[in-house]
Amino acid sequence: AVFNIVTKSGGNAMKGLLNWFSQYQATTGNNQPDQEFPYHRERFQDATVQLGGPVIRDKMWWFGSYQYRRDYFSEPGTDPAFPTQDLQDRVFGKLTWQVDQNNNLLFAYHNDHWRLPDTITPSLPPDAASMGRGHNPTITATWRRVLNNNTTFDVRFGGYYNWSSSRGLSEDLSTPGVYDEIRDEFSVNARDYSWSNLAPYTTGISSRVSRF
Repeated sequence: AVFNIVTKSGGNAMKGLLNWFSQYQATTGNNQPDQEFPYHRERFQDATVQLGGPVIRDKMWWFGSYQYRRDYFSEPGTDPAFPTQDLQDRVFGKLTWQVDQNNNLLFAYHNDHWRLPDTITPSLPPDAASMGRGHNPTITATWRRVLNNNTTFDVRFGGYYNWSSSRGLSEDLSTPGVYDEIRDEFSVNARDYSWSNLAPYTTGISSRVSRF
């Protein structure tokens, strides 16, 4: 299957959008009242800001967006003083230029800054958990030319430049860890069999002729 995704663009009118969703322990039900540590929602916040408008009316437009996401929670049986903390920040920007009647240029940038830990559980305490973090900037550029009423020609450039790492949540590089295979329990750094840094890059260019 082939999927064509068209991202949002700016227009001649300045327009924006703001979304906010949040949830806290006060709005979270407890279906385990007999547990010392039931599920605990410290906070969940997801906000998105979008804004776009003209650079040159009827000629060039811009669009940008930002997402702020925080999810702090504690699984049943775990101390809410040490919640799992999931953090993500996403940005997107786009510039569209209608050069003339037959030629269009598009430039876009996206980046996802993330911090994703292991979920803390009774068998995986904070000092045994690991933390993944990184960001993955992606850039694209497209030139589209209308050849006639039925045919278009595209040249596309794209690049994905990722950096990510996996490390112990406690950043303890010296204390050895223990894994109890029978009880399936970790202690200290046993969850991270290896700590790593990864930086896969890819850049590509393609062209296409479309006839309708």
